[in-house]
Amino acid sequence: MTIWSKSRVKIPFMSTIRPAIRLRLRPILIGATAVLAAAALVPVAAAAPSGHLEFRLSGPSPQDVVTAGGIKVNARCPADACTVVASATSKNPALHTDTARAKIGAGKAKAITMPLATGQREKLEAAIKAGKPPTFTVKATAHDSGGTHVPLTIQVKVHPPKH
Repeated sequence: MTIWSKSRVKIPFMSTIRPAIRLRLRPILIGATAVLAAAALVPVAAAAPSGHLEFRLSGPSPQDVVTAGGIKVNARCPADACTVVASATSKNPALHTDTARAKIGAGKAKAITMPLATGQREKLEAAIKAGKPPTFTVKATAHDSGGTHVPLTIQVKVHPPKH
């Protein structure tokens, strides 16, 4: 850097304070950053999930869906707590249930009911009376706190209601 005097003469100028401060603070800042980064990673590493989510889905295959008002399945997360999102569809006749959600604790099981809307229930009753009870495909996905998701699918047959 050059400074000009009033008589237009170049005077060499060199700052000795700034580089000394920068040199003294640099190791402190680098060390503080490393300590903070290491402290921030320790709790995350200790609480991180295993990255493997185990999920089970089951249910009785012949179900009386008309009387129950929906399809019932059992979901289980043996190792980690999870949230399960499930719905069911059939192709002939074209039917679908509402989406059901359930939070399940680690090692717990929970019954999930996917309800049929009134119009869907009427179509189902008409198909059963015609002698063509449908088979529903239940699609469920389990999510854990680490972002892992596991999809599962099962088939559930419908049988006529018992009177």
